[in-house]
Amino acid sequence: MDAVGTRLYEHIAARPAGVVAVLAVSFLGSAGLSMLLEVYGKAQHNGVGFVIVVTEAAAQRPLQATGLNHVLSVASTVEDALAAVRQQP
Repeated sequence: MDAVGTRLYEHIAARPAGVVAVLAVSFLGSAGLSMLLEVYGKAQHNGVGFVIVVTEAAAQRPLQATGLNHVLSVASTVEDALAAVRQQP
């Protein structure tokens, strides 16, 4: 896991009400997708809401192509993500 994933794990381990991750990337490959799934699983296990903000096509396309946009909680704005994370159990 890279530094970003490690940092997200640390935030989730603290059991906040929720975590919003903003993907500001020019490329999202299999390693990044795998990391997002791992972090999402950790959040689910810990009962922490986790929403990913995706604004760039470079991140949207791989999420859509793999169907992960239907597995992960994804929003297009920070405001939408905050609303979504508040609604998660």
